[in-house]
Amino acid sequence: MNSVVLEGTMSYKSIRLFSALNIERIYTFYLADYDSNFNFAGESHDMWELACVRHGNMGITSGTEIYYCTKDELVIHPPGAFHKAWATDGNVTILTVSFSGTRTERFVPKGKFVLTESERMIVELIEKNVVCGTDDIAIERKYEIEQMIKNLLECLCLSLNMRKNENATPDRYGSAAVFAEAVGYLTRNVDRALTIEIICRECAIGKTALKELFNKYAGIGVIKYYNILRV
Repeated sequence: MNSVVLEGTMSYKSIRLFSALNIERIYTFYLADYDSNFNFAGESHDMWELACVRHGNMGITSGTEIYYCTKDELVIHPPGAFHKAWATDGNVTILTVSFSGTRTERFVPKGKFVLTESERMIVELIEKNVVCGTDDIAIERKYEIEQMIKNLLECLCLSLNMRKNENATPDRYGSAAVFAEAVGYLTRNVDRALTIEIICRECAIGKTALKELFNKYAGIGVIKYYNILRV
């Protein structure tokens, strides 16, 4: 802590500030509308991804978990988590941001959250900057927009992390529970050369039911999903 004294004035003390979280790169950043047939096949990558529902209702797979979200609810996928999304009842609007940075493992939470009023305000400010990063704006303006996006994302993640014990419980009933159990088995056995027959036997599920399960929650076949985990 430093002290500064100006002639004829009082003494001021300063506190040096440090960054807990530093978001350094953004890979995708868009607000998109989808119709009732929206069904994203799913993917896995090495950066964080935030998906916030701005309108409508949708289902989201994140690793072994299944979430059902409505307006002002979001899901954060950690790096490496296979994720999929689909509309459940009419059209949907989704804000999607994927990013990386330092100390993200410590300060970016995982799972589903219902936004508070202050967090909704942050998301609205992020939305306003989605269409601002075009090439025809002055470079100074571009830097300002990028700085705002960075700061807003860090504020949102830090706010969510401060109440990470409040993250919503995933759907662990019925087919969602069976999917979670199957993915858990695949994850624990990535060092083996599993076949559909072995997976069906160990998870006590038939081939047809297993195929339908992974098509619904992963958008791909079980062996392809298993190979992604192994990679």
